[in-house]
Amino acid sequence: METVLAIAICVAAVCAAAALALSVKTIAVRRTLADMADTLEEAEDSNVVVRVRTRDKAVRAAAEALNDELTKLRKARSEYSQGSRDLDTAIVNMAHDLRTPLTAALGWLELCDKTDDPVKLHGYAQAARDAATRLKELTEELFGYALAHEKEKPEFDRADLTEALRRAVLASYAAFGLKGVEPKIDLPDAPVWAISDCRMLERIFDNIISNALKYGKDGFFVSLDEKGVVKIGNNCEGLDSVDVARMFDRFFTVKNARSSSGLGLSIAKTLTARLGGKIYADLDKDVLTVTVDFSQTLCEIAREK
Repeated sequence: METVLAIAICVAAVCAAAALALSVKTIAVRRTLADMADTLEEAEDSNVVVRVRTRDKAVRAAAEALNDELTKLRKARSEYSQGSRDLDTAIVNMAHDLRTPLTAALGWLELCDKTDDPVKLHGYAQAARDAATRLKELTEELFGYALAHEKEKPEFDRADLTEALRRAVLASYAAFGLKGVEPKIDLPDAPVWAISDCRMLERIFDNIISNALKYGKDGFFVSLDEKGVVKIGNNCEGLDSVDVARMFDRFFTVKNARSSSGLGLSIAKTLTARLGGKIYADLDKDVLTVTVDFSQTLCEIAREK
């Protein structure tokens, strides 16, 4: 009887100890969770991280997961805030850019109504036409950006990079002539085949060349090698590493490019990624080079050479 009583007392003592330990652990976990809740309230608008004072593996894992999510949330919030500021600035700039040629065109047309001099009439009409053309270019650039970001699907087929780049250069040749420069062109004699979309390729190259004409001074060059790497560049003034780093951001323009909406290279970046390529820019002294790498999209026919 005494043995049974001793065993019962031992079991009761063990159960009491276990209950006490569990109670202490529960209290510790509750305090830890309360601390985590307080930290989360502070962490919403700061860089505070969730810290725990328990060795419980589950709680520590939860805290680590929360910190990972907080890091992602802060990054997303920062990107959203920057994007919102950029968008506000871009809307103001675009409103100005669109209003300027429109106002100019209306002004020149009004002058046309006030003169019978054929020479003046011709000059005013030409000026109005130039302003309207600039307005058309800006609206087309905005439309191109919207189109590129509506998840337009490429129509993949075998495409000749050489021919697409040649067509883009030829389309801009008159603009090069007006600028008084002769671009240095280095293209392969043979086709460079890739699995791609010809229309998107030409739009990519058109946007990069147009960007070079807007920002560039002289020293224009266009090249393509047999590995599917395109380089388009020119001499620039007033650019720095910060400009180059942000060059593919939507609505970004350098200070001397007020006539640009800042969408051309953003469109090129979006379409290049959609075709499986890579695009980047680098600045060596005053020479800006935009590189488009389609080497990973080449057809087997091209790879066997």
